[in-house]
Amino acid sequence: MKKPSSGAVFFLSLNATENPYFRGSKVYFMKNLVLLSLMITAMSCNNPQKPEFSSLSYPQTKTVDTVDQYFDTQVADPYRWLEDDRSEETGAWVAEQNKVTFGHLSEVPFRDALKSRLTELWNYEKVTAPFKEGDYTYFYKNNGLQNQYVLYRLQNRGYCRKCRGVFRPQYF
Repeated sequence: MKKPSSGAVFFLSLNATENPYFRGSKVYFMKNLVLLSLMITAMSCNNPQKPEFSSLSYPQTKTVDTVDQYFDTQVADPYRWLEDDRSEETGAWVAEQNKVTFGHLSEVPFRDALKSRLTELWNYEKVTAPFKEGDYTYFYKNNGLQNQYVLYRLQNRGYCRKCRGVFRPQYF
């Protein structure tokens, strides 16, 4: 009998004569498969105590009768008024939605732990691949907690101590 060359092929082989893990029968394999399925089902049915949140009651959003015609099809756009993000009406709607959203988020018991863990994971320096333009080499850099990357420039024969932040979007 020829032995399989790869460990993965050896383990995944369903022929009982080639795979000693079947111990000579496919019944042994099926029993283990059923047992594994039952264990996974039992673990997934474990229902730990879930935090109780208050039900959300969103404010009513008004609709308008706006219909556009594209070729031969009429398309209703009842929320077109929300596209004007500078109107007082849209601002009031956003404020009401934020009150509901942030009220719900403030009730999450693990919010601070989650925020500190995400900050820990995301707080590392990131630098992009450099690219050359003329006599300069440019790259983007983020110290880890900046919202945007800063564009740096250095002369091709220079060292990083001569780097200059060229474009800093956080100052706009």
